[in-house]
Amino acid sequence: TSSQFAALTPDSIAAFTVSQVASLTTSQIAAFSTDQEAALTTAQVAALTKNEVGSFTTSEIGALADDQVGALSVAGLKGLTTSQIQALGADEVVALSAAQIGALTAPQVVALTTAEIAGLTTGQIQSLSAAALRGLTSSQFAALTPDSIAAFTASQVASLTTSQIASFSTDQEAALTTAQVAALTKIEVGSLTTSEIGALTADQVGALSIAGLKGLTTSQIQALGADEVAALSSAQIGALTAPQIVALTTAEIAGLTTGQIQSLSAAALRGLTSSQFAALTPDSIAAFTASQVASLTTSQIAAFSTDQEAALTTAQVAALTKMEVGSLTTSEIGALADDQVGALSVAGLKGLTTSQIQALGADEVAALSSAQIGALTAQQVVALTTAEIAGLTTGQIQSLSAAALRGLTSSQFAALTPDSIAAFTVSQVASLTTSQIASFSTDQEAALTTAQIAMWTQKQVVALSPQQIQALSAYQQIALL
Repeated sequence: TSSQFAALTPDSIAAFTVSQVASLTTSQIAAFSTDQEAALTTAQVAALTKNEVGSFTTSEIGALADDQVGALSVAGLKGLTTSQIQALGADEVVALSAAQIGALTAPQVVALTTAEIAGLTTGQIQSLSAAALRGLTSSQFAALTPDSIAAFTASQVASLTTSQIASFSTDQEAALTTAQVAALTKIEVGSLTTSEIGALTADQVGALSIAGLKGLTTSQIQALGADEVAALSSAQIGALTAPQIVALTTAEIAGLTTGQIQSLSAAALRGLTSSQFAALTPDSIAAFTASQVASLTTSQIAAFSTDQEAALTTAQVAALTKMEVGSLTTSEIGALADDQVGALSVAGLKGLTTSQIQALGADEVAALSSAQIGALTAQQVVALTTAEIAGLTTGQIQSLSAAALRGLTSSQFAALTPDSIAAFTVSQVASLTTSQIASFSTDQEAALTTAQIAMWTQKQVVALSPQQIQALSAYQQIALL
């Protein structure tokens, strides 16, 4: 009976076997006197069932010693009600093992006071389940110390709610380790406030995962400082989308390292605003890979500053596409160095307009290789000045196509030097028009080799005037036969 149970001495209670303890009724548990409860050994407490633990009054719970609370089994702990949890003191909560803390349900953890939350050890913090952690109230989360935050495991960090992420205090955020920052998910990163983003250290920003970075909004990107942007690895920069890159300031663009520049995606590079593109330093331009150069927009090509254009390497110039070459302004064409012009690809050269050809200087034309000259169309060759025609080397002359040669204007043909005439291949001579034959000057005619004359067709021979025939040497006349 209740009176009989009440008559049991503390020594009698302490003598109970674990099986006897486990057989007690909930009403008997609830009827423990202070002395009887105090007599319970840790082994007996560990034998208490879930139902028995749940039958303790809040007064009995509050009277349990630290070692008794620490002895509760994981199964027994599950019987604790939120009222019982609230009845525990800070010392009793600290006495709970990591395994016990890990067994607490989200509703049980929510019942802990902010002081008890603040007093949890790092081991206890790391044992909190994802559900329990996500279930913390805003005041409980705010009570977590920087040491507690720093103790979170990577999986715990990844389980935090967006509201918890957004509620980080300055000290809590500062406590995040690089490993923890790396564990932040895309959604979690996106939930950081602009103030939190701005407060991240360079090391923390550099630790963001590729997946996490994709969660950054343009507002968050704008909240980053120059030091934080500089801390991003090449891989991180390469993962940023075009809208994210556009959110960078011109100062941040100007501060990108060559490694970061080379990691920019084609879409990100093409998406740069005019002010961002103008902010690229000559070193940044020189760092572009061939594929990056080929991905530039025509408006970006046309916007090159003098210093940016001068920074282009010959390998980069060689990577310019036909459309990109065609988008260079006449001023940009005129500013190209001899070696840059000489580096233009055959495909790129085909993009040159007649206006661009006219903007080339004599030195730049002279820098063109035989292959480049040979790739020029008749319309492009016609755009060359008479001085540039006169300055062509014998190798360049011999590479002129039949169409380009036949398309020379009368003034251009007249500008050909005797050495140029003598350099004509037999096939080039055979392609000359009758009007070109008839326009030979005395010096040009004298430079013709017998092998060249021998290739003339009857129609070309007939085009010679009597005066021209008389001016031919005896050997040249013999070659006409």
